Amino acid sequence: MAEFDSSTEIANVLSAIQSVAQMSGGILDPRVIFAQMIQESQGNVHTAAGDGGTSYGLMQIQITPGNAIDCAGTAKGDCSSAQILGMFQEYLYGNGGSGLTFAAPGIGYCLQTNGNDVAKALRCYNTGSVPDPSNLSVVSNESTPDYVSNIGNLLIGQTPPSATSCGFASAG
Repeated sequence: MAEFDSSTEIANVLSAIQSVAQMSGGILDPRVIFAQMIQESQGNVHTAAGDGGTSYGLMQIQITPGNAIDCAGTAKGDCSSAQILGMFQEYLYGNGGSGLTFAAPGIGYCLQTNGNDVAKALRCYNTGSVPDPSNLSVVSNESTPDYVSNIGNLLIGQTPPSATSCGFASAG
């Protein structure tokens, strides 16, 4: 992150992650939010829109262009704490605050519709749904099949996953 962000921006990211974890009612562990942020943007507060210009900010949430809170194109150190917190609030609630009417819902909606199962919520966030609850590598669109296992691997300190691990590292 230090490659992209100032020390103040990094501190604001860490603070915003703690705030959003609390806003989730404690369902989302700050470490999961951090790992998901690394998967989405490498923690670069200045990241450009992905997916051909439809996904914005630290959490690369799909938002109508012009409505996103992001710091793309700003200089290192110029992303405010309000903008950083706003990116994480969009991640939690979706565009407009509820996540319920947004085409690509926030993680809060994904948690709500998947019984607070964080792994299924991660699949929902990346894909928009959980096509196969028994296999979280199944996607229904151009999403990342190994998204959930990538985040799991980040949480256990294995990155990138090895070509032979098929997801989580072996316990042995």
